Amino acid sequence: MVGCVVLGFGVFFAPTAEFANGQLNAAAYPGFGLVLAVLMGGAIFWTAWGTRSGVQSSPGAPGGPRATVIGALVRVFRDLLDSLRNLSFRWLFGGMLSIYAVGGVNAALALYMLNYFWEVGAAGTMLVVVGAPVGAMLGAFLAPAVFERWSKRAGLIVGTLGWAFWQTLPVALRLLGYFPENGDAVLLPLLVGMQVVQGVCVAQADVAGFGFVSVWCFSRYRLTRQRHGDILRVLARRRAGAGGVLHTAPPPEGAA
Repeated sequence: MVGCVVLGFGVFFAPTAEFANGQLNAAAYPGFGLVLAVLMGGAIFWTAWGTRSGVQSSPGAPGGPRATVIGALVRVFRDLLDSLRNLSFRWLFGGMLSIYAVGGVNAALALYMLNYFWEVGAAGTMLVVVGAPVGAMLGAFLAPAVFERWSKRAGLIVGTLGWAFWQTLPVALRLLGYFPENGDAVLLPLLVGMQVVQGVCVAQADVAGFGFVSVWCFSRYRLTRQRHGDILRVLARRRAGAGGVLHTAPPPEGAA
């Protein structure tokens, strides 16, 4: 995701004589979308290849006749109902549903805030946006240790609350008059630093969402605690290495 952000703001949405705010340049969006599609496809294959060794030591699928489409759908819903009987799964499901709902709103509004509330400019916007995925990559490598020391539930709760706290803190302080004004030399470093901390927090909740897999494996295969830790480590590496999509708001003038 860091590369996508740098590529977006540094190349496709760089300020020009016609568009001081490159995000308003409608002609830049098709090319940017095509490049992102190629990068994300490559990132998916790269992360799958890099973690293939974990698949070889995992339990195999149950034997039996080849599943049909209808049979596969029936099995999916049956497994979902079985998982919902698990208290840990219900915690994860409700928590991740809340996180993604709030995260979607935040992603849609973030660049509006950076452009029109904080007024940090294109270069400043790029630095702030990069801060979150950098923090998420750092936090993803810490997640297995956090979960083994406490629990996925604690990681989910603390990560979500920490993300919300660091997301709202600068805005609340500005409205109360305790945050640097726009243009102040310390404003941008503060925003970037808070984004990094926010990324570390959200990674705990995000990786906890991968607990859907380990909860299912626990109930299906009765895995040991060591194998459970192996699953978390593989998923954390995938989370840290995966590509992401840059939310390029605000939209161009006249765009639907």
